Amino acid sequence: MNKGKEIHYCKASIKDGTPIYVTDSETREVIKTDHWEFEGFDNDMNPIKFEIRFNNSTGAAKRSGAKAVMKLRYI
Repeated sequence: MNKGKEIHYCKASIKDGTPIYVTDSETREVIKTDHWEFEGFDNDMNPIKFEIRFNNSTGAAKRSGAKAVMKLRYI
């Protein structure tokens, strides 16, 4: 049972505001969005959250041209 997701950033979709592509690894269905998040657990069973959001870059990342930053935080 494969329930994985593949996430990638598509620069060509910046103009429509949905450059984050989430692909279901099993069905190959693609969802275009400006925000994706996942909550789960690390190896020590501490709760974590992954989040990717379009236009969330700051500081040096923003100055270098980054449009989306993936953040990982413990919750």
